[in-house]
Amino acid sequence: MFERHTAIQLLIDPERGNIVDANPAAVKFYGWSVEELRQMQIGQINILTPEEVIKNMERCKLEQQNHFEFRHRKKDCSICDVEVFSTNIDIAGAALLFSIIHDVTERKRLEAITAFRSDLHKMAKSHSIEELLRATLDEAEQWTESSFGFCHTFMDNFAAPTQDVWSTSSIRKGHGKKPLKKVHPHLNTSVLWADVVRKRKAVIENDYKALIQQDNIPEVHPGVTRTLVVPIMKGKSVIAVMGVGNKQVLYNEDDSRWVSELADIARDVIDSKLIKIKEKKTLNALIQSQKMEIIGQLTGGVAHDFSNMLCVILGYTEMALQDVVPELPLHADLKAIHNAATRSADLSQKLLAFARNKSVIPKILPLNNMVEGMVTLLQRLIGKHITLTWNPDSEPAKVRIDPVHLDQILANLCVNARDAIEKNGRITIDTSHRLLNQADCTTDNNRKVPGAYVILSVTDNGSGIAKKDLPHIFEPFFTTKAAGKGTGLGLSIIHSIVKQNHGYIECESDRKKGTCFTVYLPRYEGVDESTVSAPPLELDASHSKATILLVEDEPDILLLCREMFEEEGYTVFAAATPNEAIQLAEQHKEKINLLLSDVVLPEMTGCDLYKKLLPTISELKALFMSGYAPDVIASQGLLDEKIGFIQKPFRFKSLSAAVHETLASVTPSPPPLA
Repeated sequence: MFERHTAIQLLIDPERGNIVDANPAAVKFYGWSVEELRQMQIGQINILTPEEVIKNMERCKLEQQNHFEFRHRKKDCSICDVEVFSTNIDIAGAALLFSIIHDVTERKRLEAITAFRSDLHKMAKSHSIEELLRATLDEAEQWTESSFGFCHTFMDNFAAPTQDVWSTSSIRKGHGKKPLKKVHPHLNTSVLWADVVRKRKAVIENDYKALIQQDNIPEVHPGVTRTLVVPIMKGKSVIAVMGVGNKQVLYNEDDSRWVSELADIARDVIDSKLIKIKEKKTLNALIQSQKMEIIGQLTGGVAHDFSNMLCVILGYTEMALQDVVPELPLHADLKAIHNAATRSADLSQKLLAFARNKSVIPKILPLNNMVEGMVTLLQRLIGKHITLTWNPDSEPAKVRIDPVHLDQILANLCVNARDAIEKNGRITIDTSHRLLNQADCTTDNNRKVPGAYVILSVTDNGSGIAKKDLPHIFEPFFTTKAAGKGTGLGLSIIHSIVKQNHGYIECESDRKKGTCFTVYLPRYEGVDESTVSAPPLELDASHSKATILLVEDEPDILLLCREMFEEEGYTVFAAATPNEAIQLAEQHKEKINLLLSDVVLPEMTGCDLYKKLLPTISELKALFMSGYAPDVIASQGLLDEKIGFIQKPFRFKSLSAAVHETLASVTPSPPPLA
């Protein structure tokens, strides 16, 4: 039974540790002959220290323990995991240990693989990709009893490595402290690596000195006697190679299998981490977009109420200024109030520009011509101490955008660039064009849409933007300027304008080197149907005695507008609600020439009111006013050239001119029924 049993069996003298006998299964497993094994001690196989070996045999002799897990050395110096069951036995009066040995290397490795995969997944939550690769190399180095481990990633053309990662022990020895990408041989000159990439499988070289490219190894590279290299795959492509080197004995297929398994685990964990990073970026972008949208809606509502108050302040101040001679001190006080209200109105317009989601009146514009026309103004804006350079694209291109929007983009970017330059400096404006394909948009955090774009960039050599501030520069009210130097609305307005025009804006900046803002606007490929603007309309004398149906739910504005237009000679019927306006129209329909109405009203919108009145007053013209953002106005179908519109807050002169222009226009066609 001892001779023919398939299990590995040894007879051991517990006093001296000598191997008394071994069966053929032991010979096959360890690689030594029976005669050789009979001349050996168990301490030459067990990698424990002699003292530990004696202690374990003593426990077995005293029957304190009969099951052990050891690591045994074979004749080829390879190490394997074994499970040993030993018991006392008496043969011809000699007390011996009878040991049955099972090879559990495979089981141990599978357990280790499972544990390593779990540990690497836990590490992925807080460690970098480089650290995950290093942990994998450390594991591979330990399993194969190698002295160094490495991982090299490649560019698409498989040139020299683009990134080097070394095991912890390699770094301690100084091998991995310097990157090899500038000095490592090209893949085509490395027979070993070329084989890995071409065959897409592990390659073992146990006689590395025989390879002809030995002289290509960089000085900082560790000396190599033998090595094992495995590919890291992504689909059918090799994206990196991972390897270990300088094992004391020959590498074998088991080593290849285990290192390949570790490489696959690392790839899966890293892919999972990259997916989560991408998902997190997408989620953050969505949250940011929703936050901006909510803030925009809130800002639009605040700006509406603010505009109403400013209309009252500006209107009554203008009326008072007409009644007070300039020589009186009161005139200067009123002028100061008017100036402050005007500045506040500018701020209100900025808030509305941020809040809007659609452009007001987009036009087809040649971008180069528009920028050319602003260069002189921009130079005055930034000052003579800064050089403004204008580099137009050689290929003219058109964009569809509101001219005011384009002015705002250029002015805000140039002012920001000016503020970033302490003394003398340079601002450069460039235009170019680019065709984005699906690949450009897939890898871009800005989530662009494929297509043809015209690019407007503003670059300065100022102080730059701190890395920690870059993610926040487009947030409303975020500013790095000193108190009183900026509202934090400039870049958020630009971001909103660019988004409204279906474009994208990017920023690149380095501290002390400067900043570049790049605006992508869709290139207009259609036919420009815009016509030459008509000459100013003249107001018929009879229109000065026209009748206005005024509808405004803000009492102060209603009273103010009524007083102003009555002073100008108009007949005014004032209503605080649409239903009240309908009643007045039924009583005076033959007299009413113009509906002057706010857009958002209780009961119904100004547009709906106009539609109700038009069938009975066919010649009725309309002028709408609103402090809400233009996206609200556009949703009511008011962006028609035949229907007047004025944005709050306004000066009374502007409102009066708008009334004159609307009355002098042709009779509008009925709006389409919603």
